[in-house]
Amino acid sequence: HTRDGAFAAAACGRLATLCRTAAARQPATEAGAFAAVAAAMRAHPNSAEVQAEALSALRGLTTGTDDVGCVRKQLAHVLGTFPLAVAAMAAHGAADAAVAVAGCGLLRNACCAMDDAGLSRKEAAAEAGAIEAAAAALRAHPHDAELARVALGLLRNVCVSSDPLGRARMQTAADAGAVDLAVTALGTHSKDEAVAVEGLGMLRNVCSGAGHLGVKRKEVAAAAGAIEAAVAAMAALPASVGVQETATLAVYNLCFGVDPAALERKRRAGAAGMVEAAEAALAAFPHSRVLSEWGPRLIVEDSSAAALRIARQHLERMRAPGGRIRRLSEVVSERGSPSAESNVMQGLARGESGVSAVSTVSGSSATPPPPAGFARGGSGSGSRRSLRDDD
Repeated sequence: HTRDGAFAAAACGRLATLCRTAAARQPATEAGAFAAVAAAMRAHPNSAEVQAEALSALRGLTTGTDDVGCVRKQLAHVLGTFPLAVAAMAAHGAADAAVAVAGCGLLRNACCAMDDAGLSRKEAAAEAGAIEAAAAALRAHPHDAELARVALGLLRNVCVSSDPLGRARMQTAADAGAVDLAVTALGTHSKDEAVAVEGLGMLRNVCSGAGHLGVKRKEVAAAAGAIEAAVAAMAALPASVGVQETATLAVYNLCFGVDPAALERKRRAGAAGMVEAAEAALAAFPHSRVLSEWGPRLIVEDSSAAALRIARQHLERMRAPGGRIRRLSEVVSERGSPSAESNVMQGLARGESGVSAVSTVSGSSATPPPPAGFARGGSGSGSRRSLRDDD
């Protein structure tokens, strides 16, 4: 029944429903589901219904981060589903949000890994046009929260890695307008936790890098209002540790540097209320290793100095005798000597490009990476991972 469009849509839809449960994914794979779905997509390129149902099935099949789940992600790549997804989104995504959501969901899932195979899938997705397709979907459906979650998640997952190919993908995303789109989505879906975590995570990744293009991306993000959007997200979703952590890391990357432009970004962070936001986050989640380590680095002194005030080796100063967490404003009010200030700034200048785009990989950075557990965690308010799929 390869040429029967109605049958193909119904069969792919049934498979998509089955693969919402983990127990069905591997049996379906072993029965040849990937090849059958890909064949249906090739046979009915002009049917939005077939494309949507087929991509939904592939999205379900590629969910999972265990060993067999990663094998399924690789199978999706080997069987050529990335170009099929991008082609379907180009043909139908603007008019049919279901195609855009399913296509972004598949690509987001497939790009969730940091081993060699995972990195090759990120590059294959980018070469197929996944970054531009995600950006186009966000423009076409600005009020669709589910689309924002998966499209920003796709961009977040693809824009990970500090090697030249990874940096090129970050630049491709920036050139495609992903930064402005993320800021817009954060404002439009201000109460949606998943949109916030994915959007802030994408900004955090795209704004890493200390080279000329990395600095330019920080400037583009700041001009788009990314700093203010991150602080607003922290205020809008105070009960979400995932939002608090991801926003903190995003603003750290955005503000990294000691050049005049970086100092201006620090000033903007202070004016936006980042000191107060970091203080509130630490008070709400005192046991968060991410917030305890990276929050203090974001303290802004004032509009004239606009400098980070906490040296790396003195994070313990955030706790007063007896275990009480000190208010960040108390620490800001303490004036160090000019020589101490100079030492702190020189140390920051020797650091890498801010928080590594890959949470558990710091390379040769003088800045210690976030805790190893940051890259992995469940979805929802406690999510701490840099790479996410539908699990």
